[in-house]
Amino acid sequence: MNSEKDKIFIKNLEINCVVGANPGERDQPQLLWFDIEIPVDCSRAAGEDVLKDTVDYWKVSCRLKQLAGQTSFRLIESLADHLAGKIAAEFDLPEVKLTIKKPGAFKNAAYSGVTVTRPR
Repeated sequence: MNSEKDKIFIKNLEINCVVGANPGERDQPQLLWFDIEIPVDCSRAAGEDVLKDTVDYWKVSCRLKQLAGQTSFRLIESLADHLAGKIAAEFDLPEVKLTIKKPGAFKNAAYSGVTVTRPR
């Protein structure tokens, strides 16, 4: 197995949070979609078949929801930077790639968004 290409990921995790540059966007939480990718060597976990040898993506998703719910950024760029750094540090990860998608931000587009990659 080539562990340099292993990763754990979550796609389109729905989280409601306050974000937006326009006053109307900040009145109440809005739905955002989160994708997170974590490079990790899966060989030990695959061989031993135990959770302690990998990243618990359920815990990562719960913490991501909690952190996002406590924020109030104007830009999704700021939100992504903050969350990726926190997740990398708290879970002792070498790096986190986080994409945030804002559905319905533009007419005729499914979503707009940003992707950041942050080291621990």
